Amino acid sequence: MSADYKLKIASVLLVVGALAGCVGGKTAFKSGSRAEITHDYDTAMTQYKKALDAEPANTEYRLKFEQNRFAAAYAHFQKGRVAMEQGNLETARTEFARAREIDPSHDFASQELARVNMLIAGKVPGSPATPAPDFESLKESSRTKPFQTLLEPTLKGNITIKLAQQTKTAFETLADMAGIKVMFDRDLRTFTPAQVTLDLDNVSIYQALDILGYQTKTFWQVIGKNTIMVIDDNSTKRRDYEEVVVKVIFLTNATTAQEVNDIMNAIRQNLNITTMTAVTGLNVLIIKDSPDKVAMAEYLASALDKGKAEVVVEATIMEVDRSLLRQFGITPPSGTTATFIPPTSTTAAAVTAASAGTPTPTTIRDLTLINSGSFALNIPQSVASFLATSSLTKLIQNPQVRATSGQQASLLVGSNVPIQTSNTQPTLAGGSATTAVSYTNVGVQLQITPTVLPNREISMAVLVDVKAPAGDKQVGNTVSPVFTDRSIQHTIRLKEGETNVLGGIISTSESISMTGLPILKEIPGLKYLFGREQKSRDDVEIIVMLTPTIVRMPLITADDMRALDVGTVTTPRLPSLPAAGPNATEPAPPRPSPTPATVPAQFGAPVQPISSNPVQSPATATISFPAALAAMPSRTSTPVNILVNGTDIAGAELTLSYDPGSISISQIADGGFLSRDGQLIAVVQRIESEAGQAHITIERPPDAVALAGSGNLLTLTVLPLDKKGDSVLRVTDFKLRDSRQNLHAGSATETKLTIQ
Repeated sequence: MSADYKLKIASVLLVVGALAGCVGGKTAFKSGSRAEITHDYDTAMTQYKKALDAEPANTEYRLKFEQNRFAAAYAHFQKGRVAMEQGNLETARTEFARAREIDPSHDFASQELARVNMLIAGKVPGSPATPAPDFESLKESSRTKPFQTLLEPTLKGNITIKLAQQTKTAFETLADMAGIKVMFDRDLRTFTPAQVTLDLDNVSIYQALDILGYQTKTFWQVIGKNTIMVIDDNSTKRRDYEEVVVKVIFLTNATTAQEVNDIMNAIRQNLNITTMTAVTGLNVLIIKDSPDKVAMAEYLASALDKGKAEVVVEATIMEVDRSLLRQFGITPPSGTTATFIPPTSTTAAAVTAASAGTPTPTTIRDLTLINSGSFALNIPQSVASFLATSSLTKLIQNPQVRATSGQQASLLVGSNVPIQTSNTQPTLAGGSATTAVSYTNVGVQLQITPTVLPNREISMAVLVDVKAPAGDKQVGNTVSPVFTDRSIQHTIRLKEGETNVLGGIISTSESISMTGLPILKEIPGLKYLFGREQKSRDDVEIIVMLTPTIVRMPLITADDMRALDVGTVTTPRLPSLPAAGPNATEPAPPRPSPTPATVPAQFGAPVQPISSNPVQSPATATISFPAALAAMPSRTSTPVNILVNGTDIAGAELTLSYDPGSISISQIADGGFLSRDGQLIAVVQRIESEAGQAHITIERPPDAVALAGSGNLLTLTVLPLDKKGDSVLRVTDFKLRDSRQNLHAGSATETKLTIQ
């Protein structure tokens, strides 16, 4: 077999293989399109990936694959959230894991997956908790400790002491009780006969030393693990004796130099830190100050250095252009032409010469032969018009924009249209023409600046500009294109996944013209015999719809929202350590948490916090509607409260049912009972308007104490429709969530609504 023959066979095989790949890619693409129509995004993504593998250079295949990959990840994420609402944690974990597998950049799915893992670990005895990221563990383990951690007293419990002694003797007494030594600054000015009185009950040795220092206007500094020094409290002595540390704080979410500087300025202004430097290239802050201030700065940096929320906004821009043209009637002749025929010429020749604009000569001798037969009249034909045309043009753009909260994102879908301009400049020899070409953007321009709020609502400043060619116009000696420009700009607020019509631009132009014989074309009934009417109408409508989807949320913890005790205005410092101290061999008793102020409930007894470790008894709670609801006028939104009464309440899950022909529920919000102590409440809702159902989950933060008492659990915004009479609003399923995140089934309830 010759080499040329082998080469030909190889070439044929390559061509066949390429054709087979193209055919396979088209087949997979068609399968993906069919799956996308039925919203089977997993299958669509898989088929589009096969088509892309067959033809890697096909841009359309790549675009469809990426769109359906995002849609599949979002679908699994939504299924996970629904499973969370229903308490099916295993299904939720599977769906969140699948969403993160499809789209690794979906940080919101990662956060929810970590939350589900923690809930599952807390429900299953012996299950290990989800480990924190390595960097986070390192950061927590290296936090700056207050100076008190260097002291190791032998006293491990609280003390009760009453004494009336001189300053030196009082400090020495406390030091003896704690098993430590005390030294005094040689410039101490408080050695006076005046006595110091202490009457302390159940306080730690650290708190006792602090209180004694406040009374004597002194402060104590750790010299060694079992020695302290007492010094006069003034700015000079603090500068001379207070320990100073240098700390490098790494920021993990600041992305610009401005963000790093904003965090630095916030820390400096709130903590009065003078020695602080920002290294923007490494995203770090360098602080030099007392251990207490550095620890406070770390707390503030951790609370401020949060990853910004991100949203994907799907925009649907539709432009519909409708045009209608109608012509009806008879167009009569508008004039006649008289042609001169010399006696020596034929009629055909004269008509031809007249149509060509050539004059027809005649001799003086033949003037006596001119009569009525020497002229010919040309009468045009009448035209009857019976014409009606209509056209419909649709322009649909469906761009997707991913934007960071607080930052503008822009998208332009269109083309650049050249515009020719001319300029004539005079010269000595005459004039010379120079031609220049400029370009203008034509298409759809979308600018969005979203702001993601903690309650998962999105406020968006939106600018939509639609520009399209609209013919040409003569300007001087230059023909310039004309463009239509339609713009919408305003600020809206949407819920996640809510689709809203941003605005509509409608323009209508209509013209009517009538041509025909004067007077006769004005006679009703006869005007169409002596004239023609032409009517045209153009309608242009633009509708813009936006659907935002959150793909990332800042990880805000309960510690970020909790107030931090930072001492006094003149002497900022962390609070005293508990009685057991930093090196205790046995755990110290927990410090009492401040009890939130009791606010009278709207219904029943005031709400009281319950310990985070309540008595192991079944939680009980009942829900109800107000005893009497006023009659509701139709088409007027009316609030309806759902009341709760019980103990150990950390959340609830409810299912509502109603007649969708009588009422609709437009909004479901926290009623105030679970957020009475200032906690941030999560309300997840899914309203199925056509089915007449609403599924609601309301929860307090996992680390917040449960509540007891009665009050408004939820507030529904009910819109009565035009169907007057009585309608029933039912709670068909009610489950109470206790402080251990366990669900307890409760009894259903209902109320009658009267629609006027």
